[in-house]
Amino acid sequence: MNSVEVVSAVTYVFFVALVLALFVERLMEILVATFKYLEWRFKWEAFWNRLAEALAVRLEGIIRYQQTVAPWMAALVQQIFRRFLAEPGFPGEPWKISAAQVRKYGIRAVVRLVAFAVSLILVLTLKLDLVALVVHVLKLLYPIAGYLDFLTSSQAIHYLLTAAVISIGTEPLHTLIVRFERLNERARQKRQAVKS
Repeated sequence: MNSVEVVSAVTYVFFVALVLALFVERLMEILVATFKYLEWRFKWEAFWNRLAEALAVRLEGIIRYQQTVAPWMAALVQQIFRRFLAEPGFPGEPWKISAAQVRKYGIRAVVRLVAFAVSLILVLTLKLDLVALVVHVLKLLYPIAGYLDFLTSSQAIHYLLTAAVISIGTEPLHTLIVRFERLNERARQKRQAVKS
């Protein structure tokens, strides 16, 4: 495979991945908008309030029984609750679990899982393998990249990583493409410097 064929293959695969990432992003936006409409239409606010209350009880239990769990685990759980789900109360009062925060991070977590699942279905359907392509190109550009052989051992890992790249969206994928192009340009400049 000469360099022109490699560049063509890379461009094609990254273009397909970018289109799929854009499709997944737009699909998630439609699903979130649909969920928000259904939430408003059927008055699902009570669900988030109940979930916040259940999490508050869980947090109180962890704080009360810190001796029964590892100290680092109790501290980690408290930090997660305070950072993501809680709002400070009035001075002298304990932190309170916010239903709005629970909703925000709950929806975000579900959207990420659904985006990954949709991406994985698309990757398996199209048999798109970014990992093998990137490793192959890196080996062509930098022969020392042979240490990346451990990445080529499992096709399942390839598909999972490709689905993860697609599910995170177009912005990180675009950044990856730009860095890959810069890497290719530096390798080309080094080859020209060696020839002259």
